[in-house]
Amino acid sequence: MSAADPDSGSAAGSDPTPMPGRAAAAARWREILDHTSDVIFAVRVEPGNRFVYEDVNAAVERLGLPAAAFRDGTHTVAELLPKAAAEQTIAQYAACVAARAPVEFEQQIPTPVGVREFCTKIVPVLDAQQQQVVRLVGFGQDVTERKRTEQALRESQERFSRIFHLVPASISLARMDSGMLVEVNQGFERVSGYSRAEVIGRTADELNLWWNNAERDRLVEAMRARGEVQNMELWARRRDGRRMLLSISARAVDVAGVAMRLSIVYDITARKQTELALRESEARMEAAQSQAQIGSWTLDLESGTGFWSRQMFGLFDLEPGEPPTLSEVEAMIHPDDVAPMRAAMRAVAETGVPGNFEHRTNPDRCRLRHLEAHILAARDAGGVITGLSGTLQDITHRKQVEEALRESERRLQRLLQNSNDLFMVIDAQGRFLSVHGPVEAVLGYTPAEMLGRSGFDDIHPDDMEVATSTLRQTLSNPAVAYRNEYRTRHKDGHWVTMETVGTNWLHDPGIRGVVLNSRDITERKRLTELQTAKAQAEIANRAKSVFLANMSHEIRTPMNAILGFTQLLLRDANVTPDQRERLKTIDRNGEYLLALLNDVLEISKIEAQRATLKVGPCDLRALLRDLHAMFAARTTAKGVALGFEGLSDLPSRVIADEARIRQIFVNLLGNAVKFTDAGKITVRIQTSRQEDGHWLVRAEVQDTGPGIASEELGRLFRQFEQADAGRRVGSGTGLGLAISREFARMMGGDITVQSELGRGSRFLVTLQLRAAPEAMTESELRPRARVLRLAVDQPACRVLVVDDQEDGRRMLVELLQGVGFDVTTAANGLEAAARFEQRPCHGVIMDLRMPVMGGSEATTRIRALDSTGQVKVIGLSASVLREGDEPLPGFDAFMGKPFRDEELLERLRQLLGVRYDYDAARKDDMRVRRPAGPVPPAFVGPLRRAVEAADLDAVLALVAEMSAEAPALAAQLREMADRFAWDELAQVLPAP
Repeated sequence: MSAADPDSGSAAGSDPTPMPGRAAAAARWREILDHTSDVIFAVRVEPGNRFVYEDVNAAVERLGLPAAAFRDGTHTVAELLPKAAAEQTIAQYAACVAARAPVEFEQQIPTPVGVREFCTKIVPVLDAQQQQVVRLVGFGQDVTERKRTEQALRESQERFSRIFHLVPASISLARMDSGMLVEVNQGFERVSGYSRAEVIGRTADELNLWWNNAERDRLVEAMRARGEVQNMELWARRRDGRRMLLSISARAVDVAGVAMRLSIVYDITARKQTELALRESEARMEAAQSQAQIGSWTLDLESGTGFWSRQMFGLFDLEPGEPPTLSEVEAMIHPDDVAPMRAAMRAVAETGVPGNFEHRTNPDRCRLRHLEAHILAARDAGGVITGLSGTLQDITHRKQVEEALRESERRLQRLLQNSNDLFMVIDAQGRFLSVHGPVEAVLGYTPAEMLGRSGFDDIHPDDMEVATSTLRQTLSNPAVAYRNEYRTRHKDGHWVTMETVGTNWLHDPGIRGVVLNSRDITERKRLTELQTAKAQAEIANRAKSVFLANMSHEIRTPMNAILGFTQLLLRDANVTPDQRERLKTIDRNGEYLLALLNDVLEISKIEAQRATLKVGPCDLRALLRDLHAMFAARTTAKGVALGFEGLSDLPSRVIADEARIRQIFVNLLGNAVKFTDAGKITVRIQTSRQEDGHWLVRAEVQDTGPGIASEELGRLFRQFEQADAGRRVGSGTGLGLAISREFARMMGGDITVQSELGRGSRFLVTLQLRAAPEAMTESELRPRARVLRLAVDQPACRVLVVDDQEDGRRMLVELLQGVGFDVTTAANGLEAAARFEQRPCHGVIMDLRMPVMGGSEATTRIRALDSTGQVKVIGLSASVLREGDEPLPGFDAFMGKPFRDEELLERLRQLLGVRYDYDAARKDDMRVRRPAGPVPPAFVGPLRRAVEAADLDAVLALVAEMSAEAPALAAQLREMADRFAWDELAQVLPAP
């Protein structure tokens, strides 16, 4: 059957029309059907509930759907419709086939022109034997706009109904011809005393609402003449017979072709009584003030002189005395109110009619007040106006109250218009009688779906007892509003936490239910839980920071002494070669232990956002060449090729944190060497100059190692996390990559990774580095040689060393005296101040944490005692929660413990301007070019494996064993290992 041939597939008879006639008829049918707005289609029914579209009219193209696909007889419902719509359609088609009867249903179908709603009817077509349904013919009417219009109409009616019934004024709708009341709101019930049921269908005359017929006729005549009235006041009668004064505004409206009178009525009886009482009270008050001269004044128009009562002076914050002149008074009035005041006084002086006005005082002359002025004309015996008199009242508080009331009313209106709360009424069994507010947004149900439904059906089982208990309390005590929290199920199944206040209004005939004010507090509860968790995390983080600070101080303080004295001994020319090797072992392992501690503490500083960059001149080319030299021996020992590309394109001078950059590449190259046993490691460098003058450096570190599984890439940069290859090797803390990425991000870049198991890894580093000034010299980029002593022509330089740790003081004394400084010591801040007062010095090295008096207070005292203002103070601390370049109040520099002797001597050079003699060559007597002898055969194999694996600990252990058999060679090999000279170590070994 096709959309162009409505008779095809009929089970009864055949069409006797000749073929040409039939074709013409079919064409006419097709043209007619293609011009209809409804979608008409034919579906072939195949076994297994498989439905194939055979034909469709052109209406489907207006929805943006391909008509050809619906007409070629090969596409199923599931292929042409979105999944949800297809499932619903197939179910309805199957129902039609099963019932062998027409089926009607509504459905939503997403189309290229948007989601459309259809009212669809499908009709089964049976085969010739009337046994099987072979086709379905469908008619789909697009009812999207109708649905939207109906929904908008319902919402409009609901809004009007809510407004109509919630407005506090009395509102009624009555027929113009008969006066019969058609609708009233709750305000009408309150004003008249009649219930809605009692007044609908009756007239005001039948209800005896008019106080007399004259009042009624006055309203009727005004409506007939003008079609409306505004604020007409007339007397009416309540149901209980009491007389009331009403303010009526009415207008003729057309409702469905019927002339109606819409009336808005206010009961102003009490207001009128209040206004009358207020006028009487004001008259009495004015008389009392006039007699007592409270806040009163007089002014003679001819002389300009007058009188002020004592209270008048107080209103302008003046001391009682001579009254000010009129110009002086105007200076004390707010500039914006001077002209109105003049006009009011002029009017009274010219007409004699009493006047009053409000004005403000000038805040530049006295405290700002709002004043209410009353002015009277003073006449002589002949009735001529000769002066003015009046009173002033401070109405500041009243103005504040009025403004607060207006603001409160504005807030209330905004709350009512934009409230997120639900206002609901339930009966004694918990069934919803009415629902207002954004219920669909909160609970997923429409107000219509909520009506008649029990609120207890969706309450969480754990909260059921609380909810039922609260309702029982509310029902038993109407005078109390009860509050509770509970969880209720959203229409889609998730739980929503509600806070509800319930009040019993069952006794109120207009409500007859329990009024619930409910609010969705799900997000608030979640935020509270998050805040609690955050507070707990902050407490734990603070505890960790305290622990790390204490641990840092307790470990780094003795480490300072260990490394310091080791460096002092290494500077001693009398140390024997064996002793030097032992000292280097202590120094190397101490540095390794410090590096491990620094990694953990570096992460803590990063987490606390305390890590900073120590920027300075940096030669990138030299840095990367050093890295190549450092790792070339290790890769050569393992038989792995190491290549650096793009070094020539690097800027030689930049301003950057060289130590951080070095650490990034050492971590990445160290990992590549550790995990790559064959193939190559390639470092590719690209740079480009940015518009802001910075250099963008892009570096790739690519290896042919085992690679990293995709599921492990996500945790590769997490702290204390390692990939599977790292866990198998069993070395490392899992901090290197995390720290390196943070350093890169601090330099405006990042580190990313691409890897595949069995294919190696590729790490991409990006850095934003500041360009160095062109005038920077090579000497600024090149580190200095080792300090031997103060220069011969250097004047004496006195230094005060302050540290509560005796080992720390002794180490500094030996270092500084060995170089040539004149050194004095103190064990705490108080003693340091006394030493400085007795013998001023050029520089102070001050520990921060000391008993009796800390370093900061001691520095303040020394600054006060320094008459020259030239003393330089270096702060020392084992705490790691400070950065080396971070300023300290009162200090010229800061250094963390432990430190290298060269660092301290260089800092003293910068601050004190001293000059040194340097050991520029820095030659080591233990370094020789030729091996001291052959490697004993028993050590050749193990030592080769250790060198190829770049396993420093294994090499040092083998060298220690070798020292008994070949001490000279062992000392030489130990020296090579200390320099990581893997290529030299490999050359010492015989060929395999």
